[in-house]
Amino acid sequence: MDWGYIIHFGIISTALLAGALLRARVGFLQKYLIPASIIAGFFLLGFYNYVGPNFGLTSDFLGDLVYHLLNISFIAMMLRIPDPEQRRDKISSRRTLGENTIALLGQYGLQCTIGLLVTAALIATVLPDLFPAIGFTLPLGFELGPGQAYSIASAWEPMGFVGGTSVGLAMAAIGFLVGSVGGVILINTGIRRGWVGEEQLHPKFPK
Repeated sequence: MDWGYIIHFGIISTALLAGALLRARVGFLQKYLIPASIIAGFFLLGFYNYVGPNFGLTSDFLGDLVYHLLNISFIAMMLRIPDPEQRRDKISSRRTLGENTIALLGQYGLQCTIGLLVTAALIATVLPDLFPAIGFTLPLGFELGPGQAYSIASAWEPMGFVGGTSVGLAMAAIGFLVGSVGGVILINTGIRRGWVGEEQLHPKFPK
């Protein structure tokens, strides 16, 4: 029996518990809404780069793990029970859906444009052998997440994208950091300036 999966799950679970404990004890982390999973991610970043390789534990397994667990997490999000008041307000729900769709498509287009422009500039100057589709890892990592970035980049590796899966996962990790740090800053700014209503600060969950 291959115990590698069990060992990695144990390491990740320990890091999550340590992150949750640290967040519960440190007021700074609570004040600025730093998620326990982000704290655990920093622990794992150090472990898999400096400690794990000494015991034959590498991060190669994590790509497959992220690919499957991210799909499960998105499925779980769709199984949530919506607020009855939101279900009754159909006009507001349609408006919110339209706004989210426009924002999502705009972000895709903006990130694709930025990624391809930076790639073209690098190819024209210092990196002429750069894989042309590397710019697409920006929207893959920032918008679709590590699972899709990992799987699509792995399909590009036989075409000449050396280390494509690592680039995809790295871009997704940067996206998580930008989203977490920037999101925490934006949330705290919104609370101070009154952009966040009472219903968002203290949501009512259906029983």
